[in-house]
Amino acid sequence: MRGPSGTALSSTTALLLEREATMPLARTNTTISCVITNARLTKAQATKVAQMSADAYAHAIRPTHTTNDGDTIFALATGDLDAPVDVVGTLATRALELAIADAARQATSAYGYPSANDLKRNG
Repeated sequence: MRGPSGTALSSTTALLLEREATMPLARTNTTISCVITNARLTKAQATKVAQMSADAYAHAIRPTHTTNDGDTIFALATGDLDAPVDVVGTLATRALELAIADAARQATSAYGYPSANDLKRNG
């Protein structure tokens, strides 16, 4: 499929455009995560860690952040040690990327859709 400028669209983008009219209106594509750290963070810093961690969704899930999503990340900190907020956010993002990939690999089939495990076993 080609976009308006004639450039090739990725298969994910093309699929989304083809199914745009059939996407459910309700919030049915929500992803909720919780990032917990032993760092000492203020409320503002915890918010920043949650914002940075949201990048993991964009790195590992497509599409993400659509109008049908209710994607949310909660960040909690025990306050045991000092750590730069950017380091905590970067590590949290990477941990969440790995968790999403691991969850996809371990998922089982549901609602008539095959899981990655099924594809691997039958492929």
